[in-house]
Amino acid sequence: MSASVRVETIIKFTDLFGNVHKLPFTANPETAATGVDARYYTIADAAQVFVWDPLAATLENTASFGFLAVVSDGAVDVEFICDDNAGVGKNVWTHRVTASLPFMLGADDSYANPGADDAFSGTIDLIERITIKNSSGASRVVLVIIGE
Repeated sequence: MSASVRVETIIKFTDLFGNVHKLPFTANPETAATGVDARYYTIADAAQVFVWDPLAATLENTASFGFLAVVSDGAVDVEFICDDNAGVGKNVWTHRVTASLPFMLGADDSYANPGADDAFSGTIDLIERITIKNSSGASRVVLVIIGE
């Protein structure tokens, strides 16, 4: 039996009229992945760690991913570098992950070499490296789950 991950997402909110809404509206709120790797990182303030790079033998990462989740006990910044094998032009972007609110991706596809006015004019490529930086003023514990 191989490792797997199942994500069940539910969001409930109340609108201005007091009506309670529940998402998802679909009957199948599930994502599955195999080859799952879950790692905890304790990141000191003002420090950063490489958490995924398929070319770094020391990280023992999968070559690609079909699922990524990052959960932290406080605010951290996740840096993504897209330009698989230096093929089309490097694109770097970040996303802030806040305490206990998971950040998830369903694929490692992303646009590289974007145009001046929009990212979609670039070339579809792959994320090639993920780094997490902590600038919160305190040590943070971060869980990273990657599945193929």
